[in-house]
Amino acid sequence: MRKKKDTFLKDGQFSFLASNPFAGYNFLPPALKKIKNQAEGWHVPIVHDQLGLFLNFFLSLFQPKRILEIGGGIGYSTHWMAMAVPQAEFVVIDSNQDRCQKLKENFSQFSSPVSLVVHSGRAQEILPQLQQKFDFIFLDSTKKEYAELLPFLEKILVQKGWLVADNIGFQGRIQMDLSLVPVRFHLGVKNLRIFLEALGHSENWKSYFFSLADGIAVAQKIGG
Repeated sequence: MRKKKDTFLKDGQFSFLASNPFAGYNFLPPALKKIKNQAEGWHVPIVHDQLGLFLNFFLSLFQPKRILEIGGGIGYSTHWMAMAVPQAEFVVIDSNQDRCQKLKENFSQFSSPVSLVVHSGRAQEILPQLQQKFDFIFLDSTKKEYAELLPFLEKILVQKGWLVADNIGFQGRIQMDLSLVPVRFHLGVKNLRIFLEALGHSENWKSYFFSLADGIAVAQKIGG
């Protein structure tokens, strides 16, 4: 018998969750609750539930066939996306081998079979080796890498495909005078600003910036 697709948003719950994502924790399906608890125990950063809802909603509308995630962690954001498009092909990159293994384990218990390929290593080294193109890319890796990764992402994203980048606010540092930012974050702030300038001024991208969670960039490839 075919397993029922994960569904949990009933009438009126979406607006409630979106306006108060922490209060929505009790409405999360068991798979997401489990991964969230794992992340807390392992001290692994995961996406804000508000962003998880956005990804789920966006992909439900867009229905991409092939998705690339950079910085997949133990699979919390991947699960949010897979609930929207379980038929899609997922390629996930994360630099931490232990997290990659936990992500695979978590997806072995997903409600329906998901096409999933996980690469452990630095995205700069893995991206040039990928042969396929993607309809959707979710970028959530180290912020100092965003600018360096953008040319690779533009190359492997299909025309009219979408890129979503998380944490562009960098906990408010992106808008601060650099002299007020702790030195250890300078490289991240500088490279993130280069990334945002490239997205915002390139003729190859149609970009939008939102204050959702820690700030997200949503960009569609329209040239290149």
